[in-house]
Amino acid sequence: EFSLSCGVRLLEFFHTPFPPPEYVRELLAALGRMAKYPFMNDASISLCRTLFRIVHILLGNMKNNISIGKSEKTWLLIDDYIRNHIHERITRKETAASFKLNQSYLSELCREKTGRGFNEFVREHRLSRAAAMLSMNLTIDEIAFRCGFENTSYFIRLFKKKYGKSPGKYRLE
Repeated sequence: EFSLSCGVRLLEFFHTPFPPPEYVRELLAALGRMAKYPFMNDASISLCRTLFRIVHILLGNMKNNISIGKSEKTWLLIDDYIRNHIHERITRKETAASFKLNQSYLSELCREKTGRGFNEFVREHRLSRAAAMLSMNLTIDEIAFRCGFENTSYFIRLFKKKYGKSPGKYRLE
């Protein structure tokens, strides 16, 4: 797993069996710098990151003579859907319906690709996004809401469990 910190501590994760080449790191760093410009909105940044991620995976698979299968393509789409809708209510049932999948298959695919259940995977994304957003000038309530948590107390409890400290203390460090 490779992570890159750019701009306002935004994190991008590549779940691939090989580290990204230098040109991908440079592209993401440039994108992080561009994020400060007013014409770059969240959607533009997200689309660019997704494109870099897919190109990186495809190039790596070509390099290793591995063809990307249907389940890998499906999972990439689901993962990007979750990342782009993290502020909304995301359920297994609705996600499966969006991709015309059986709920059980979605759970199986998630566990195969991430080693975690669907709800746990979504929760991890929410908490990672929240940790990145703590460097912004937002209240804890705003961050919880923007990361899809309906209850701030529940968000704080989960955050503390994952990071060992409250969001407020995490922000200070």
